[in-house]
Amino acid sequence: SFVSFMDINGNGVKDKDEDILQNVVIKVDDHELLTDTDGKATITNIEKNTYKIETFSLEKLNGWFPNVNDSIRLEKNKTVYIPFVRGVKVYGDVVLNRQKIAISDKSPIDLSRIKISASNGKLFNTLTDKKGHFEFYLPYGDYVITMDEQILNNTFSVTYNNIPLNLKDSESSAYISFYIIEKRRKVIFKNFTKKQE
Repeated sequence: SFVSFMDINGNGVKDKDEDILQNVVIKVDDHELLTDTDGKATITNIEKNTYKIETFSLEKLNGWFPNVNDSIRLEKNKTVYIPFVRGVKVYGDVVLNRQKIAISDKSPIDLSRIKISASNGKLFNTLTDKKGHFEFYLPYGDYVITMDEQILNNTFSVTYNNIPLNLKDSESSAYISFYIIEKRRKVIFKNFTKKQE
């Protein structure tokens, strides 16, 4: 049997004041289970063995993630708890630094829909808004945060990308910025004078 719940204090144990979670998918190799209104799902007549396990919620949990290993040993009747823990809010901005001469002759650049990724073996993605702001929730652990540079043309470049980030359970949020600079353009000033007769 599996029991899925919101592990508010992070101790991995279902305490009385912690809510159960229904509609959580639990995949044990080729077997797929769904927790009921009591947060429970049961698998029967399965051979003793070590199995790959995956779990995720069908409902949006706003930054809560399953805190389980990627495999499980099943060898006798037992209850396995599937705790969901709160992740860390990672937020930041893509900041554009333009040449002064460019600012005067162009309208503000829309910085929306730039993909920001976090990788730790698994991949998490989010997109920026019009002003370049982004945010997402990540489970605790070590990550590399990356801005998609493919959206940049030859005029712009990122000063520092692939930023390492360690998220600890003592943190509630982390801030990261990506700086895009406009490559310097050669400006030629011409002096126009009246032709004398």
